[in-house]
Amino acid sequence: MKKIVAILTLSTVLALAGCNNQTQDLPEVSKAHVRVTSTVATVTRPEETESESIPETTEEVIEQREGTTFRNTIWGDDIDTVKKYETEINLESLDDGSLFGNVRVNGYKAFAFYHFNDNKLHDGLYLFDLGYTSGGQFISTYNSLKESLTKKYGNPTHDKIIPYQKESLIEHAGSSKALEYGYVSYAASWETDDTLIILGLSSQNYEIGLTLQYLDKNYEPDINDSGL
Repeated sequence: MKKIVAILTLSTVLALAGCNNQTQDLPEVSKAHVRVTSTVATVTRPEETESESIPETTEEVIEQREGTTFRNTIWGDDIDTVKKYETEINLESLDDGSLFGNVRVNGYKAFAFYHFNDNKLHDGLYLFDLGYTSGGQFISTYNSLKESLTKKYGNPTHDKIIPYQKESLIEHAGSSKALEYGYVSYAASWETDDTLIILGLSSQNYEIGLTLQYLDKNYEPDINDSGL
C-alpha cells in the first residue's frame, strides 16, 4: 500500500503543476440498494405442524443524490455520510483518515480514494491499477479516459504534454519511452461550478502513474493546522 500511495502523490503533484493553477462510467453512480436481513427464531412444539418460518427482509433504498461532486457524495460530507452513500466499494481506512477501495472506472481497474480534512470531504481520486508493461499502453488509456471526460464535461480547460528534457531527446526516445523515462508527463483538466477535475499521467523511477482527481474548488486548508 505504501508504494501505491507514493505513486498517487507524485502523479497528483505533476498533474496539478501541468495544469498550472464493479464497472461504472465517469463518474456516474447507479441507484443502489442495501439489503438487511434479520433471521427470526421460532420454537415449535412437537405436536404443532406450523411451517418453517421464513426470514423477514427489509430493504433500505440509498437514493441517487442531487448535486453530487464525486461519485454519490458531496463536498463537505463527513466520513459516515460517505460510507452510507458509497454502496459500490468496500471502503477501508488509511492512517491519515482517508478512505479507499477497489473499483472499475470505464472498465479499468482502479483504487478510489476519499480525502478529508476536519472530517469533511474535499478530494476524491482514482489511481488506476493497470498492470501495463509499456508507456504506450498508458498513453492509450489516458486518451480513452480524456475522450470520455470530454464527452461529459466538454473540452478541457487545459490539455498539455509537459516536457522535462530537450525536445530532440524526447523525439529520439519516442512517446512511449519518453513517458517511461520521465521525459514528459500528461495533464488535462476540466471545471464545473464547484469541482476541478484533473487527469494526470507521469513517471518517476520508471514507475508510471495514471490518476483522475476531483477537487473541491472552494476548499481552503486550515493554515493553523500546518504543524509548524
